[in-house]
Amino acid sequence: MMMLDDISSTSISKSSDYGGINENYIATIDNDTTISRFEEALKDAEGREQKVNVDTEKPDYDILIRYENGETHGLHLVLGNT
Repeated sequence: MMMLDDISSTSISKSSDYGGINENYIATIDNDTTISRFEEALKDAEGREQKVNVDTEKPDYDILIRYENGETHGLHLVLGNT
């Protein structure tokens, strides 16, 4: 995943389904150290993405990434065995 800028905060919620982000967040990360680790994990995952069958596999979590430049990224996270 391409980062648009430095991350200012990340909010996580249980996912309802594809197409939108559940805004009932269970956690928001805005600590610089934790954000750095989260950013490293996203960069490390680049190239390891796995295809998901959206008809049978529903997302477990929604992630809203807020960047320092004001832009946002919404992601669906599907947990798997790997």
